[in-house]
Amino acid sequence: MQGCLAAQVHNEGGAKRVVVTKNLPGERWLKVLTAADCRVEVCTLEDTILDVATIKKLIGGKCHGVIGQLTEVGGGGRSSSALSRSPALPTYMFN
Repeated sequence: MQGCLAAQVHNEGGAKRVVVTKNLPGERWLKVLTAADCRVEVCTLEDTILDVATIKKLIGGKCHGVIGQLTEVGGGGRSSSALSRSPALPTYMFN
């Protein structure tokens, strides 16, 4: 786990690293990502809403994508703007 504090890793040998801020409903999203050769790290912290500092720690030094929830954009959208500063890092937020 490159930047993760606590995560469940799927497809450990995947070529692209994707961080998911919390477990998402269903399994299709995980099947799609692993079929696309992504290493998927699902954060297992008990916090319902992660702050910007925690999300940055999860991302670490090398990350190809982040999937989170709109609730984590709280506080004036700080986490969203912090993540979007990197043009190479796709960020997906779901409500």
